[in-house]
Amino acid sequence: MYNQVDWSIYLCADRERQSRAIPKGLDHRSAFDSDFGRVIFSSAARRMHDKTQVFPLSGGDSVHTRLTHSMEVLSVAQSLGTDFCRDEEVVRTYGEEVAHLLEQQLPAILRTAAFVHDIGNPPFGHFGEQIIGSYFSDGNGKNYLSDLTEEQQFDFTQFDGNAQGFRILTRMPYLNDLNGLNLTYAVLAASLKYPNCGSKSKKGGASVHKHGVFSSEADVLGRVADACRLRRADGTIKRHPLAFLVEAADTICYRSMDLEDGIQSGMLSLDEALRFLGLTPSQDTPERALVNLRVAIIGELTKYALQRFMANLEGIDMGTFDEELLDGNELCEQLGKLEFERIFRHDTIAQAELKGAQVMNSILDRVLPLLMDPKPDWRLNAIISPSMTRLVLAEEYQKRVSVPPDLAPLTELSDLSTYNRLRLIIDWLSGMTDRYALETYHRLLAL
Repeated sequence: MYNQVDWSIYLCADRERQSRAIPKGLDHRSAFDSDFGRVIFSSAARRMHDKTQVFPLSGGDSVHTRLTHSMEVLSVAQSLGTDFCRDEEVVRTYGEEVAHLLEQQLPAILRTAAFVHDIGNPPFGHFGEQIIGSYFSDGNGKNYLSDLTEEQQFDFTQFDGNAQGFRILTRMPYLNDLNGLNLTYAVLAASLKYPNCGSKSKKGGASVHKHGVFSSEADVLGRVADACRLRRADGTIKRHPLAFLVEAADTICYRSMDLEDGIQSGMLSLDEALRFLGLTPSQDTPERALVNLRVAIIGELTKYALQRFMANLEGIDMGTFDEELLDGNELCEQLGKLEFERIFRHDTIAQAELKGAQVMNSILDRVLPLLMDPKPDWRLNAIISPSMTRLVLAEEYQKRVSVPPDLAPLTELSDLSTYNRLRLIIDWLSGMTDRYALETYHRLLAL
């Protein structure tokens, strides 16, 4: 097994801003434990309870939301970290002392990074991402992009929930500075599935398949990469090793639980799923059979992911391995095919997604003209979060290097550049829950 990983550089506990010292004896948590507390009490985490996983605006109480999905990913990712640290080959290669130290840190980092992996997703699931991107690339929003650089345009035409999540973790909430939750560099790096600010490309490695970081957070990405030594010789940024495990945990959970949601929603029967996977129909009760299927899927995929992680540790460390750990797994591919055919293309989901498109496009059509006017409509202050407005005003002020430092910060929406006006509207829209988006849509129609 590869034994040259310098784990200390990947487990950087530094932050953008040094936290205030707490009197000795009052807080026994590690920096990574503190990160989890910062996230779990955030408003962004609370909003995940009413954001779509697969079924938009579901009336049922058993299908997954972003919050329940994230909790399950947390569990699997933490288990992968623990299993890695306790693996006999790892202990033999790195020694018991190092393995023990890793076990104190890796699972804690993975717990937080996994929990926040979907924290930036907009309402109506991944379809919501497509709605925003299409609105600015092919819809009415493209008329507002002419003043933006190509990199800034990507932030809207290639909008991605992962990039919005990184913005949330590093900028929000606005607490009189631009550091947001001020998480450790290790957790930020482990949460970065696509550590790049460029145009998405399906031709390159997995880390550039999507536009992963907005231009507004490019500076933070650079500091994270430097702190955890993620830069390759050519200047590009590799994934943090733990980001591979977070991604695997996410795939394991949605492959197993999307199937379970589809069965419980009546889109396909348990026996159909078993036959498709080449398994014998169960004689147990439906509830027990479904649990057994879930346990078997998670067990096989976690074993495969961990084995592939360990087998490719050298390439991961060197930045030459850039694939998803579950690529090539037959079970994972079978599940993806079944779920695409029988669940994701089901009439119920299609109808809900069309409703989501109408809601989000209508909100943008009604609010953007008011915000983009030279003198934005004062009524916007009644519907857009004041905290979000203060954030983009502070960002605008920071970029105006010619402004004397003793002047008061900017206070009006009219002070904002085109980019930051668009940034504000997308922060606001993507932060909505499914039902709040629907309520906002009806409220705007009434006006």
